[in-house]
Parts: sequence; C-alpha cells; structure tokens
Amino acid sequence: MNSRDQDKLLKEILPSEDLANFRQVSLERGLAGLRRERHRRHIVRFSAMAVALICLSLGIALNSRNTRRNQTAQIQPAPAAASPALASHVDFINDEQLLALFKNQPVALVGKPGEQRLVFLGQSESDSAPRQY
Repeated sequence: MNSRDQDKLLKEILPSEDLANFRQVSLERGLAGLRRERHRRHIVRFSAMAVALICLSLGIALNSRNTRRNQTAQIQPAPAAASPALASHVDFINDEQLLALFKNQPVALVGKPGEQRLVFLGQSESDSAPRQY
C-alpha cells in the first residue's frame, strides 16, 4: 500500500479535522518516544563510563598501595646477625663431620638419607628420653 492509498483510507475513516489532530498527536508521541530513547542511551553511556572510571581508579589505587607496601618491606632493615660473614654464607657438612662434633658422646644418625635425624643415645639424670635434632 502506498502513501496515497493510506491517505485515502484515513480520509474515509476519519474526518479531515480529526486527521490533522491525529497527525499532530502522532507526531508529538513519536517525538516524545525518540527523546526518551535518546535520554536512555545517554544514561547508559554515562553509567558505563562511570563504572569504567571507578574500576580504573580502584586498579591504580590498589597497584600503588601494593607498590608502596613492597617498597616499605625493602626499606626495613634485616635483623642483626651475629656476624656479617655468617649471614651471607652457610657451610654444609657431611655425616662424618657432624658425628666428629660429638666425639665423646653416644650419637647416631637415624633415618633414610636426606631425612636423617641426629639422636643422642646417652641419657643424663635430667633427661628421660633421648634428644633428637
């Protein structure tokens, strides 16, 4: 149906004065609907930008907080050691060297290699069980 047919049909259904009124009301309602839609789009865009801005600022704040915490941890001095040479170097000894430290005491290495414990076999009056290290 083309526009001439539509106009003809409208003229038959509605008198001419009602047709002008109908067109005016239809135009106003259409414009109001378009305004509402545009307003809704603006609100959605503004909300999306606000959420993105909040997320970005939170990310920056948390990142700077973690960076500050890491810098603080690096600045704090380490506890003082007995001597600087001991703090930076650890000497490992083998089983024979360990047993040689306790020549005059009955000791034994008990367990699988790598999981051994040093056990003192001699008991004094104050100890009721063997000491393990």
